[in-house]
Amino acid sequence: MLALAAFYRDRFRPRLLAASIHPGTLSDYDRLVRLAPDPIDEDLAVRWLCNLSCAAATRNKYRRYLLAIARLARRQGLADDWDLPRAAEEKRLPRAWTVEEFRRLLAAADHITEPYCGICGSLWWRSLLLTLWYTGERVGSVLAARWSDVDLSTGSLVVRSPKTHSEALHVLPGDVLALLREIHGRRRWVWPWPWADKKKTLLRRMRAMLDQAELPQLETPFHAIRRSVASYVAVQLGAAVACDALHHSRLSITERYYLDPRICRAHEKASAVMPRP
Repeated sequence: MLALAAFYRDRFRPRLLAASIHPGTLSDYDRLVRLAPDPIDEDLAVRWLCNLSCAAATRNKYRRYLLAIARLARRQGLADDWDLPRAAEEKRLPRAWTVEEFRRLLAAADHITEPYCGICGSLWWRSLLLTLWYTGERVGSVLAARWSDVDLSTGSLVVRSPKTHSEALHVLPGDVLALLREIHGRRRWVWPWPWADKKKTLLRRMRAMLDQAELPQLETPFHAIRRSVASYVAVQLGAAVACDALHHSRLSITERYYLDPRICRAHEKASAVMPRP
C-alpha cells in the first residue's frame, strides 16, 4: 500500500513545482489526492476509478495522474507496476464557430454598454474576440497580455502560454489595431477585468452574449474559437500548419479534437466521389 498523501506531499508535488507545471494541473493533482483512498494500491485504485460519478474524460485524467505518481513510487521502491484500465470516452465531433456564427457573436458584443475598468464593454469584447479569432490563442493567455507586449506601430502582440511555457508572436490586422488604439490607456493589462473570479464571471457574460446572438451554448465557447482557427487554417494551408499555429505537440491532437467537419467538409469526402446510382 502506498501512503498517497504523504508521498505526494513530500516527493511528488515538489517535482511538479520544480517543473513549473501549469497551476490548473497542479490544482487537479491536489484534488485527486484529496479524493482518492489513502493508503492506496492498484486494486483499490481500479475500484475507486470505476465508482467515480464523473465523465469518462475526468476518470481518465485521474488515471493518468495516479499512474504518474505510481511510476515515481515504483522507481523509489515503494510500489509495484500499476495497470489501471482506461475508461471508454465518447468521441464527439469537434465544434467550432463558423464565420457566420462568429459575426453574430461580434454583433451581440457591440450591444454591451457595461464598462470594464473604464473601457467601453463593446470595445473590450470586440477587441478580445477578434484577437482570439486571429491568433488562435487560449483566452487565459490573451487576457494575461500587458501593454508592454503590444507594439501598436507594427501590430505585433506577444502572448505567453502558462501551459507550454513559451512565447508566441502574432501580427494583428488593422481592424484589431484600431480597436486596441481606442482602448489604450495607462493600465498594465490590455484587457483588465474588474471581478476577482475571472473565470466564472467572464464565462457568464459570454453565455449571455450567446443567448442574445441566438447561438448554441457550447460547453467551451472560448475554446471553440481555437477550433475555428484550426479548422479554417487546415482548409487553406493543411492540418500540419493548423497544428503548428495552435502549438500542439502532435498532429493527431489537432485532427481529432479541433477540426470541425462543418468547416473542413470532411463529411463530404465519400459523397463527393461516389457515383450516382
